[in-house]
Amino acid sequence: MQLFLYVINVYQPCTAKQLRDLLHDSSIEWLKEITADDLRGMLKKCEEQQYILRTSSDLLYLTYMGLRFVSQLRIAFTRDKNRLFYLKDVLGKRRDRV
Repeated sequence: MQLFLYVINVYQPCTAKQLRDLLHDSSIEWLKEITADDLRGMLKKCEEQQYILRTSSDLLYLTYMGLRFVSQLRIAFTRDKNRLFYLKDVLGKRRDRV
């Protein structure tokens, strides 16, 4: 569950399909074996525990409780660092289009 929350937080807002694609593109072999049913089950569990919010347009976000949980796991600094690199890339691409 921690891995899913971490990835959602770095790439939010994202869809379940984007999350699955990110995990399957990983170089970690066991992540490639995660099925759509496994992912659905984990996302449902995260929603039940109110760690994530799924919008009507099927976008996934971490809730306040999800952020607290990730912070308690002590992966917040790494998450923030990766989020900054991701945002830098996204904004750079947007700037290049204009």
